[in-house]
Amino acid sequence: MIILSKFGLVLNFVGTVMVCLSFGRNLGDAYQKDHKERIVYLASFLHPTLFRWGLFIIAFGFFLQLMG
Repeated sequence: MIILSKFGLVLNFVGTVMVCLSFGRNLGDAYQKDHKERIVYLASFLHPTLFRWGLFIIAFGFFLQLMG
């Protein structure tokens, strides 16, 4: 059952990357300035489907780790 645990870890990593990639730079170039007057671009939720699939894959990977 070690195979299930390792596969679960891989799925957790893939799901985490998918969740990270679902966010990105604001399409309208919205930004704020910090205390040193540097421009900090705001993040936007760009890909909701990728986010949902990423969460599902993380949950499934966690379940496989429990089984293994």
